[in-house]
Amino acid sequence: MAQTIPQELWDDIVDVLHDSPDDLKSCSLVCRAFVARAQSHVFGTISIGRAPRYEYFDRPLQAKWLARLIRLVDLMKCSSPHLISYVHTLDIESCDAGEILILMAQIPWSRVRTLSLRHIPVQELGRVLDSVHMLVSISSLQRLRLESGRREWSMEDVHAIFTHCSPTLVSLEIVGYGLKPNSLVNLPTSDFALAPSRRKIRDLRFWNSPSVVDLLNHPACPFDCSSLSHVRLVWMKPNPTLNGFLHRTAATIQSLHIAANQEKFDDLDLASFPAVHRICIDLFADSFAVYRLLVRWPTPERISSICVITSSAHIEYLSRTRPCGLLDYLDYFASKLPSLYRVEIEVSMTKLQPGYRPSLSRQDVHCGEGYVLLMNTANNRRI
Repeated sequence: MAQTIPQELWDDIVDVLHDSPDDLKSCSLVCRAFVARAQSHVFGTISIGRAPRYEYFDRPLQAKWLARLIRLVDLMKCSSPHLISYVHTLDIESCDAGEILILMAQIPWSRVRTLSLRHIPVQELGRVLDSVHMLVSISSLQRLRLESGRREWSMEDVHAIFTHCSPTLVSLEIVGYGLKPNSLVNLPTSDFALAPSRRKIRDLRFWNSPSVVDLLNHPACPFDCSSLSHVRLVWMKPNPTLNGFLHRTAATIQSLHIAANQEKFDDLDLASFPAVHRICIDLFADSFAVYRLLVRWPTPERISSICVITSSAHIEYLSRTRPCGLLDYLDYFASKLPSLYRVEIEVSMTKLQPGYRPSLSRQDVHCGEGYVLLMNTANNRRI
């Protein structure tokens, strides 16, 4: 039967089940024509979460958890190496267990485009640093997220990780990285501004990592931020170094997200961002700060797209307190932005029951895993 139907049609059928792992596993056992496509979805994203806290005090359970990871590594390296080419996203939350990094670095990843490393153990960095370097240097890597868990790092170690990043990297997200004072003094002083190996970063996101900006401003930084198109700042207190970095890169920034409850950014010269046509707004932040941001924008007619970031609790609150719920806020933004034609809404779904769909009449809503995406492309101000 499989030979009478084009493989592309079988692939389209399997694609419909992309968000149902159990169905995909069944497909891979039913028909040979389903196997490759089903496995590509099942193994497309590998997410290694942290072991339950009690397991750290129960050695048998911890050993069992680690044994599962060893089997995964053996599966990909020995019995089924073809699975490696299916993996495009690798999310390692439990980097504080150094063995995880060492195991994952043993796999010759070839198609990974997105890598997330969380809670890298500073206390045993010497043992795992080579593994971190191997992971961030994956030849196909485009997006990298590094989360430290609010631990202080030396500038040399962070610089070493940045230096080993793949030349194909275009998106960098730094979360909670604090750098030890005066750690810049040991970096090379020669100017690498013209070095051809510098990675051109186009998407840069900071979460509570103000001191990393010092490294980005240093001549030895292996990243070229002269072509930034998107910048996101969350829980970043303004300072001369950060403001200088923003003004230095402002000419090319097209999408800007500054947490609206950061009132101290009121002094930021918004006129220095001439290319911005998309802004991100935190609805769960201070609404007056959002208002100030919109009122101060020197060229509101250039803003054609906004991304509204909110929480499920806030959505439910608006639905109870306003006649049209979230739509009231969207109409308000539209009145301030005359060229607005596209709205994206990111909503945390963690506190909502499965199958919950917010009441958003007049909109085309797509509910995805962990978020709600809403788009409106009407050529008028009203959403």
